[in-house]
Amino acid sequence: MAIAESIVREAEFFLAESGGAQASRLTIVIGEFSGVDEEALSFALPFASEGTRLAGAEFDFEKERADAECRVCGSKQACVFPLAVCASCGSSDVEVSGGTGLVIKSMELNDV
Repeated sequence: MAIAESIVREAEFFLAESGGAQASRLTIVIGEFSGVDEEALSFALPFASEGTRLAGAEFDFEKERADAECRVCGSKQACVFPLAVCASCGSSDVEVSGGTGLVIKSMELNDV
């Protein structure tokens, strides 16, 4: 619930700066390695947004892929959750990039 409340706070801050508009839809990007459970967040957001300018808004989710570059063989590929292992040589000595964030990508607004 804390993550949902944090998203609502951030969106409310933006909406206040935008002249008090109401949000009708938010698109949220969840990184594959972020540790955020999309199903739990989807369940919590409507409750967290009650009584705010996000009340009744629809929430869409996109996944952010995590990529890995192997430090042993130099191969680059997508990571497979939950382990970051090189698909080419099997090494676990990889550098992961992307896939760790949680971002409000876009917000559709209704003028009040």
